[in-house]
Amino acid sequence: MLLIGRSATGKSTIMKLIGLFRYLYKYANIASYLKQSKIASLPFKKQFKKLIEANGLATNLKSDTHLTYTVEGSTGRIYKFEYRPGKPVSSPSISPEDLTFIKGIFVSEFRNIISAWTGYGPNSGLQLGFYFNETLELFKEAVRTNPSVDLPYFGMTFKASKTASNGMPQYNLVTKNSEGKEINIRLRDASSGMKTTTPLGLIVNYASHSFDFTEAFQRSVIDLLYRSNRLKEFKAVAELKDLRKMVTISIEEPELSLDPETQGLLLDYIVTTLFHINPEDGRNFKIMMASHSPYMANQLNLLMARNEVEATTGINPKDVEVLLTENGTARSLMVRDDHNRPVVDTEFLSDPINQIYDNYESLRPD
Repeated sequence: MLLIGRSATGKSTIMKLIGLFRYLYKYANIASYLKQSKIASLPFKKQFKKLIEANGLATNLKSDTHLTYTVEGSTGRIYKFEYRPGKPVSSPSISPEDLTFIKGIFVSEFRNIISAWTGYGPNSGLQLGFYFNETLELFKEAVRTNPSVDLPYFGMTFKASKTASNGMPQYNLVTKNSEGKEINIRLRDASSGMKTTTPLGLIVNYASHSFDFTEAFQRSVIDLLYRSNRLKEFKAVAELKDLRKMVTISIEEPELSLDPETQGLLLDYIVTTLFHINPEDGRNFKIMMASHSPYMANQLNLLMARNEVEATTGINPKDVEVLLTENGTARSLMVRDDHNRPVVDTEFLSDPINQIYDNYESLRPD
């Protein structure tokens, strides 16, 4: 899903709220799994109000706010979560056939400072909020599990190492010049586009290749039961290998500091990495982006058209939704072209440049 629109129309707020409901859905699955595995009372609680406050979204909710989030399970069952101020969020029980183990990922717009931030060490005393901290930890985990990653949209390879002097991490982008000589660029000295896109590329690669569902299951379920002395009661209703696995990824402004061509190459990389490299555990992906860029929307049209010619490099139109946020609403930009093929209506995205051109023409009469 792509959320697109002018500044301050609520794109990131919508994405963050959906992310919180997905978090609740994740724990509804864990809670249902534990109940069905003979754990009568659950050793954790998730309070939506505290999550709202921790994520800086409290000012966006009013006394008459009513939020509803629905999920369709693999069996077609509908699971509904509802939020009203002063009332606990309704949390449905997930049927055994629909149980899903979920990893949620959020990539913050502040990712461009990660290369400098990590140089200060863990005791810098600085805070940039929940979403930046989550992005930073994801970046560190991505580097730990795979310290060398190709980033084809830049034609470079990311390589991590530790400096001999203080043991702090050092991040380099490696490429070759016209003579074939290797060139190393420190990430903290790289261009703004490289600084903002390298963490994103690494996290996407981590989600596809390196995130370990078995390890996460151990932390989320087995270790939790062990610490609460409930492990003997546990009679697994299903093995992890038999559960559906889902990774949800939310990205703020993927286009930050990138030229139009590289924006397209970046989206190609994201789609190829997530949807055309099949992990052995059969994990599925859902991606949501908040963007101002008309190039991102137009690149989706190219990817959908490419899917008709070569499905291994494109994206199925069934998997695409583009919503325009304006005047407190979000409306779909998906339409049918003259050949009844699904496309993104990008005409309104051309309005600003057309207006500039018209103004120019009005000032330069023949």
